[in-house]
Amino acid sequence: MPPRAAVAHDETAPDQLARAARRRVVIEHVQPEIDGGRFPIKRTPGEAVVVTADVFADGHDRLAGVVKFRDVPSAGPDKARPTEPAWTEIPLTPLTNDSWTATFVPDQVGRYE
Repeated sequence: MPPRAAVAHDETAPDQLARAARRRVVIEHVQPEIDGGRFPIKRTPGEAVVVTADVFADGHDRLAGVVKFRDVPSAGPDKARPTEPAWTEIPLTPLTNDSWTATFVPDQVGRYE
């Protein structure tokens, strides 16, 4: 059998395992949400946003997760859009069974994503 030519996009075994693991994780019932995410939730600066979600995967692997958020800069018609703010990550902590939670506090008025 002739040797197989090397291909630039061949993945190593660890990369394949990591990609497969990401496909097996399920995240459902993320709260708070209004009408399936159609409308934004509202909080005042200093009021905590408690995020909960059901996170699970097949098998017995240990799970971990984070809530990522950032404020969305408002760019008016006469303003140049500032640089994108960095994402902040808050680790999820397990509640019961497959439920996880994290809390963050918005520090200013505006939109967050």
